Amino acid sequence: MTDAWIILRCSGQKTMALASSLAEDGYDVWTPIEVKTMRVPRMNARREVRQAMLPGFIFAKVGHLVDLLNLSNNPVKMRRGSGFRLPAHADFSVFHYHHGIPMVRDRDLNPLRRIARRRTAKQKAIPLKPRQMVRAKEGAGSFQGMVGTVEQSNELKTIVCFGGLFGKVELPTSYLNPNDVCALMSQRKAA
Repeated sequence: MTDAWIILRCSGQKTMALASSLAEDGYDVWTPIEVKTMRVPRMNARREVRQAMLPGFIFAKVGHLVDLLNLSNNPVKMRRGSGFRLPAHADFSVFHYHHGIPMVRDRDLNPLRRIARRRTAKQKAIPLKPRQMVRAKEGAGSFQGMVGTVEQSNELKTIVCFGGLFGKVELPTSYLNPNDVCALMSQRKAA
């Protein structure tokens, strides 16, 4: 299982910092992240906050198992090749279950990746012009690859008329590509 992942456990507050410091040191790690818009206390303002979806859990590629086991057993988790210039990694352990180390297949993390993608803030895009032809990109669900006409558009959402049974559909503007339609039309004319 070369594409498998092991699970690292740490303090919930240290999840993001540990994942980034391990990644900086060359470990292949991942933790699902969500972006939330929160109100700033005592102010009439909002800000985006990145936080771990599963505080305390980080996934690491199984190829790093021996290195991470050795590092987790050290009282001070020193950084690779940095000497004392960078602060040490936060305290963590490799997750054990029934006297073994469970491994998660890469494809079993796909549902978690989809949820993390959905929970991140929508990308702002350049608003599209009405009556412009667009093609839905990957991420547009069952509309992926379909060509439609723009009815209304802003930086976040666009109403597209696909015609037929679908009628008008509201999609994130970042999921639509007007440039792809020109290439598709020229391919059809050439055929």
